[in-house]
Amino acid sequence: MARGIHVDQVRLATGVNAPRHGEGRPLVYAGRLLLEKRVDLLLRVVALLKDGHSGVFLTVFCVGSLREALVCLAAEPACRSSTALQRAPPPS
Repeated sequence: MARGIHVDQVRLATGVNAPRHGEGRPLVYAGRLLLEKRVDLLLRVVALLKDGHSGVFLTVFCVGSLREALVCLAAEPACRSSTALQRAPPPS
């Protein structure tokens, strides 16, 4: 793929060895980080869900100007154990 997220990365994040907090399926967001997509809200919601729902874990494959802000948010104690950010490969 010349641009965007490689499908193999997403498959790896949803595979048997993917990080989890129980038996549930992991969640994946793959796309450009635009303000109107509210990925920050997604990280906060997943952090709230993790205590009451076994298996909640979000992997974010991302490109865009908001990446650094999301890295800071994902490092906050409430989000740290329920979210992983993966840098999408640069366009070739």
